[in-house]
Amino acid sequence: MFINFGSISSIVYFTTMYFQQIRGFTPIVAGTFLLFKTFPQFLFTPVAGRLADKMHPEYLVIIGITICTISLGAIGFLDVNTNLYYIGFILFLAGTGVAIIAAPCTLSALRDIQPKEIGLASGLTGTARSMGVLFTQIIASLAISNYLGTSVVNPKTIPLFLDSIHTTLFILVAFNVFCLLAYIRVTFV
Repeated sequence: MFINFGSISSIVYFTTMYFQQIRGFTPIVAGTFLLFKTFPQFLFTPVAGRLADKMHPEYLVIIGITICTISLGAIGFLDVNTNLYYIGFILFLAGTGVAIIAAPCTLSALRDIQPKEIGLASGLTGTARSMGVLFTQIIASLAISNYLGTSVVNPKTIPLFLDSIHTTLFILVAFNVFCLLAYIRVTFV
């Protein structure tokens, strides 16, 4: 939860920054594009929850992490002229990955807990997600600071800003691949 949910939050952060700073969209237009990520979560999370009740939730978690990792890698190819349909598709893909992983991951984490410890375990899963988002923001901030220093994003610094996005996403994809391999090992060994 820490790694995947944190990593996937970077897509929202970077696409919002990309739309506003590079493409010049207003905040409302940039926010509207984020519906491409939210809509599949709304549609598919209940389906994934029902599937998790009928099969091993770990299998769904592996599928969800894989989709999230692919979407992280794909959004790393942003440039100044990236097709908006491509970005919309990647946002939809990321939302689908989150939808597939959300309920099964929580079920997988909580199913072996004693009933008297469900509240504590549930709180820890929420904390893991929040701390993952914080961790991702720290990585993004360090990358942006490394490439831009104290400069703001403007036409001259756009290539540096894009480099900071690519570096951050490369790091997060590596973390997600590690998370995926660890999950596969725990599930199948």
